[in-house]
Amino acid sequence: IASLERKGFTILHWKSLPPLSEFKAGLFKACQLWVISGQTTTVTDEHVAAIRGLVGVKKGLFLWGDNDPYNGDANKILAGLSETSDLSLTGNYMGTKVLKEQTEQADKSASGKYTDGGIGFRSHHVCTGLESIYEGITIAAVRGPASQRRSLINSSDGEVVTACHDRNGARILIDGGF
Repeated sequence: IASLERKGFTILHWKSLPPLSEFKAGLFKACQLWVISGQTTTVTDEHVAAIRGLVGVKKGLFLWGDNDPYNGDANKILAGLSETSDLSLTGNYMGTKVLKEQTEQADKSASGKYTDGGIGFRSHHVCTGLESIYEGITIAAVRGPASQRRSLINSSDGEVVTACHDRNGARILIDGGF
């Protein structure tokens, strides 16, 4: 938090799901929302509807999950958004490798769907300045149709571990291994 505040960000930090009215007031002022999933699903349908509103006005959403079962809130939110309704974080994969930038770049196919590229991370604004990244010990894959996500990081076994949905002004980032 202190590092982000030094960069000029104002942080509103909730350690547990706040009452809906407080949550909506925070989203109104926010430019982005980060959700870190825990072992249980705590987000309500009403909170998901508020998050849908955040995405609808083109504010950023960052969903952090991890290996099963640490992805319940992220999965409920993904399912509740039209942009990502067929995506999920799933699995418990062994990582432990250091990844480099992909040598095989992912391309947007003529059909408008994204392909996944090679192992490692893509050249993308989110990855600016990275020379390498540790994939984590146990991680989850972002599963679902390429039409709803673009791979940003493919794990050492080729699974999509970090993805984004960045069409029509929506800004959603999904990570399966923190």
